[in-house]
Amino acid sequence: MASGKTPLRNRPYPFETDAPDVAADIKSLALSVDTTPTATVGTLAERPTPSAAGNRHLVQGDSTEANNGIEWVDTGSAWVVAVPESESVLSSMLKALAVTTAKIAEGAVTAAKLAASAVTTEKIADEAVTGAKLGEGTVRLLAGATYSTSEAREAEVQYEASATRPALVVVHATTGKENEKVAMTVTIHQGTPGIVINGNTGGAVAGHTCSVTVTFICPAGVKWSCNVQHEGEGATPVPASSYLLL
Repeated sequence: MASGKTPLRNRPYPFETDAPDVAADIKSLALSVDTTPTATVGTLAERPTPSAAGNRHLVQGDSTEANNGIEWVDTGSAWVVAVPESESVLSSMLKALAVTTAKIAEGAVTAAKLAASAVTTEKIADEAVTGAKLGEGTVRLLAGATYSTSEAREAEVQYEASATRPALVVVHATTGKENEKVAMTVTIHQGTPGIVINGNTGGAVAGHTCSVTVTFICPAGVKWSCNVQHEGEGATPVPASSYLLL
């Protein structure tokens, strides 16, 4: 009976001093070799029946191109895919698992399932979302939004509608007496010398006061100012503004 073990593969062998038992020694060696993992190559259907953990099978020549190049490992009871050794193999495996719109169930992704700030403008590529890709009613601009309370403003003083959001700004001025004229100039302080908007001059009309209104969009974090020009006996009108955040 074999009583020694090889140092590399741990195979049994008899010592020179052992009593000869050829049948037993050969059987011991055969059983040891039988547990050695084997490697085979062929189609997917040519994989041997799972039986010995560690056996490997490389698929080649399969009629389904996506199967070729994938290596399988025998767990002793089933075949599992081994870790791909190249990007090309990984790509082949992913093709069958590609996610398309047809594979996403309706309602699978909703606002309630997206974490806050999960999608920001920095994470959306230019032209990734276009009007052609938005269904009717998908986006309702300014839903439920309201204008702020009208506030008096001082001439030439710079104001900021919002530090984080653009705003629709409405600035107006009305004369206090009849038969007067009023005009307005608004400056958006973005760049040098800024963007200047001139309000239409209100003409004097007998028996009526005169007003002028300038409407514009002010970018987030940008300031604006206004200046009123007035002709008449009364005091220069005090401008006032309201905001609608966008």
